[in-house]
Amino acid sequence: MKLTWMALAIGLIFAASPASAADMKLDLNIPEVNVEGLQGNGNAVALWVEDVRQEKILGKNLQGDDVVLGSDVVAAVMANASSSLRTAGFKVEPYQVNAPVAMLISIKSLSYAAEKGMVTNTAKLSARFIATLSSNGVMVKERTIGTSGEYTLTLWAGKKKISELVSESLGDTVSALLQDSDTVTFLKEAPQGVPAQ
Repeated sequence: MKLTWMALAIGLIFAASPASAADMKLDLNIPEVNVEGLQGNGNAVALWVEDVRQEKILGKNLQGDDVVLGSDVVAAVMANASSSLRTAGFKVEPYQVNAPVAMLISIKSLSYAAEKGMVTNTAKLSARFIATLSSNGVMVKERTIGTSGEYTLTLWAGKKKISELVSESLGDTVSALLQDSDTVTFLKEAPQGVPAQ
């Protein structure tokens, strides 16, 4: 009987102890981005996005949980960039490296860092893309575009708020890429035609 009560007591102690930290999985919903100054005039762009991040954990929230993506970041960025290009007047086509106008967006890094302060808490976010711009199978330009921002957080900022911040960071980087002067020049001036053989 003593052993039974001892086992029960140990079980209650473990049940009352705090659970191990769990991942906070974010849902991405990237807002529409600014494409001012980009005029497509019906030109075609072969577009693709890839995730080449070496570190899949974005960082930790204020409670010490790992912050990771619960949504497909490639699909989210692809949908946002495609929609933005169409809004600017481009025709988005399936990616071919030998297309007359091709843009490969590589997601190089994405980070989130929450910091507790004396008065307010902050979150620092950053994202970095590498865009490979090619024409008829020849690389014309490679652009590295990064954005960063700092935001005020409440102590219990939850999944919804952090998802919004990370989505906004990705949207800012898509916007910065599509408004980059070299990207704009390439998209406007690259020759249209049939893919090179």
